[in-house]
Amino acid sequence: MKIIHSLWSKPVNSGCYKGVIGGWNKPIFFYMSWALSCLTYKRQYGEIDLYCDKAGKKVLIDTLGLPYSNVYTELDELNEYSTDLWALGKIYAYSVQKEPFIHVDYDSYIWDRFPSYIETADILVQHKESNYKQNIAYYNDVESNLSYIPDDILTFRTNNLEINEYNAGIIGGNDVTFFREYSEKAFRFVNENLPDIPKLRYKGMFNSIYEQYLFYCICSNSNKKVSCLFNNPKEDFIYKNYFSEIGRSMNFIHAMSTAKRDYSTGEQIAYRLFFEFPEYYKKIVDLYKSNKLTNDFK
Repeated sequence: MKIIHSLWSKPVNSGCYKGVIGGWNKPIFFYMSWALSCLTYKRQYGEIDLYCDKAGKKVLIDTLGLPYSNVYTELDELNEYSTDLWALGKIYAYSVQKEPFIHVDYDSYIWDRFPSYIETADILVQHKESNYKQNIAYYNDVESNLSYIPDDILTFRTNNLEINEYNAGIIGGNDVTFFREYSEKAFRFVNENLPDIPKLRYKGMFNSIYEQYLFYCICSNSNKKVSCLFNNPKEDFIYKNYFSEIGRSMNFIHAMSTAKRDYSTGEQIAYRLFFEFPEYYKKIVDLYKSNKLTNDFK
């Protein structure tokens, strides 16, 4: 099973993540997260590929020297899109896969291989999000302002008004044909609505609708079996980072959403990088102190 990362740097440059960079409390934690994620996955799986643009390659490969197995700089093709549509980089990466894969977010880290039921799944995700209140608000915004809603969503909503999604912290599987078809539908959802997207109140959160809710609807309508890494996740288990439990009760951590704004999350990532990959920790600290990292995406 191939592991892949993706980085479309244009949204990072724009500050659309509402943080210092990438949503992190300090810029240095952003770079350390990329390093820790790349290195822990490579240690478990031997290879990890990167889909990025030229600016992303400059930082992650030319400057940080992260040991990706293969690097593809195709995401510059997305630069005509608004930076509010930050999930397009991930969906593009799904669309070009020709063999089984797992796309993993750069703020996720692993200390053991995924269970066999994940590695052999036709379709896999991190976990199911059941009727989150904020997702209801995001969908209502879309339905009220966009002229094109995919048939997969309309069909699903004839009997299901809840807004459930599959979290894409990890996502992929052996059914690469499904992912190509899904990606085409997601891009059409965006492209058909380009004139109306500026009307959205929650522009950035449209990403969760065309990436995760559309995905859920397609799978549900076609009775696809979806394997979840976590079947009954507790919010604290996902959002808080129990680094002290690594090797005991936890072998996978995803610093989701607001967890990155917590200074202690960045500190824990810095500690793990120092402890497990000291040469990369030192390199990032030295580059950061010499101001060679803070503006590399700009």
